[in-house]
Amino acid sequence: MENLPMDDFMLGTHDLAQFLKQDRKSLHLELKEKNINPVISGGRLYLYPKDVRRYLTSCDYHYPERQIVSVQMLKGGVGKTTAVVNIAIRASQFGLKVLCIDLDQQANLSLAFNQKSEERAVWVDVVEDKATVAETVMAISPTLHLIPSNLNNSVLDKTLTTGGRNIGKAVSKYLNQIKDQYDLILIDTGPSLGAVNTAAACAADLVLLPINPDKFSMSGLKKTMEELEFVASEFLERTIPVKILFSRFDGRESSAHQLLQQCYQEFTEQMMHNYIRTSSELKNSIMQGRSIFNRRSTAKEDFDLVTHELIALNQRHDHQSAQIETRID
Repeated sequence: MENLPMDDFMLGTHDLAQFLKQDRKSLHLELKEKNINPVISGGRLYLYPKDVRRYLTSCDYHYPERQIVSVQMLKGGVGKTTAVVNIAIRASQFGLKVLCIDLDQQANLSLAFNQKSEERAVWVDVVEDKATVAETVMAISPTLHLIPSNLNNSVLDKTLTTGGRNIGKAVSKYLNQIKDQYDLILIDTGPSLGAVNTAAACAADLVLLPINPDKFSMSGLKKTMEELEFVASEFLERTIPVKILFSRFDGRESSAHQLLQQCYQEFTEQMMHNYIRTSSELKNSIMQGRSIFNRRSTAKEDFDLVTHELIALNQRHDHQSAQIETRID
């Protein structure tokens, strides 16, 4: 996504009006009063993220404290990278400063942003003191940064388990050097129970677990949650908060409804209140190298709801009342 049009990283005024639950005409008048000028692209009006933040802050909206979220699941193909990409873009459009970290040797997150390079420093170089963590960061947009991955990270697990390193601090130790620059840090991991994922979980304020509506995902979910409990007892003096994101939900399949209800009954407190429906737009956006947020689709609607549930961008006088809709009661 290196060559994405800038409007893919800006917020449409129609989206801001929908978030605020007001009509666009009144929003445009308020923006004019505050000397915030939208830009025109493709016949639509957009706002730079810094202007979105300035406007919402002036309306007494509270931007959340920094949050580190590790996206993990033992089973592959559940939409981890898709979740990271789209949550990152949407959060950054609303003015959050976002950092994505690709710790998967397959580098799917880096590929999604068109930023895979075998020459760039990656996390294993930081651990081996060949580069500083700041040197690995690259800007995708002014409010969205990336620490990419490549095949050099294939030895990261081995590196973390040799030389007497503290696995539990193998991410947090270095992340502490730059985390204050960001509102939201999203870590994409591979489908494993290795040292890398252990370190990512230990660094996280929250572990997000995407699952598909099939029995194999349910087995992977339970195994992953067991592993997180073990990691917490072994390396931390606290539990690891988790949220489960139901992904690739097909409302036409009765089995999908059954598994969704089963998951909600078994993991009521851990379930996200919104889910991601199956959508051709997600595949199309990757193939076309475009954001899902520049056109109307179920994918855009779903990730908008999920992102706002995660970041909880609310007005100061109404912290306990979410500004989002939910699908699961």
